[in-house]
Amino acid sequence: MKVWAHSAVFPTRPADVIAAGPDVVSHACYLAYQLEPVMLASYEDHTPVHENLLAKKGDDPVIAGLYRDMLARGTLLDATGSLFVRYDRLRREHPETRALRCTGAATARLVRQAWKAGVPVSTGTDFEADTASPWPALYDELDFMARDVGMPPLAVIHAATLIGARAAGQEKDTGSIEAGKLANFVVLGADPLKDIANIRSIESTVKRGKAYARANYKPVTTEEMGTDDD
Repeated sequence: MKVWAHSAVFPTRPADVIAAGPDVVSHACYLAYQLEPVMLASYEDHTPVHENLLAKKGDDPVIAGLYRDMLARGTLLDATGSLFVRYDRLRREHPETRALRCTGAATARLVRQAWKAGVPVSTGTDFEADTASPWPALYDELDFMARDVGMPPLAVIHAATLIGARAAGQEKDTGSIEAGKLANFVVLGADPLKDIANIRSIESTVKRGKAYARANYKPVTTEEMGTDDD
């Protein structure tokens, strides 16, 4: 059984979570709570991290220690960074909105340090796109990793495929194109290694060996989606 946890399970610190040995920890932002002089008492306390406590330049040494421990234990990081960048845009339009635990910039910095340290990073989102959107929330995370974190497109694709499959315990069946694995892949019309945005140039999706043309895609309406009461 895979064990997945928030990177900070209040009131314990991120170092305690990592030491407990989960396979995956979520939310790079929460790792910054390791630097807090007084840890939050509960999850319901949404006091943001004090980003000024992070090293002013370069890698933060305290966070580096967490990443060394994660590497030693084989722990994956489920970044969920695009959520914070997305929320920053919302707050610029509506400054009265309560701040999240981290800014997008701080989250990108934490994910960048993890990736540079060699910690396997997967493309989690922690939100879903509106039903009217032609693309799932995953695509926002791909953009975040490429443009905010600075990961090369191939590393971003790797995070979304094989690392994602590892995080879910499905790497024996999916995550890469290999003999014996499920035939799940997309056919693109443009090279995503030149620009991660080309990941949206889908011509067809192959799911368990059956091809579905992108031209046949139709967004699900709110009415079709229904509610939990239906």
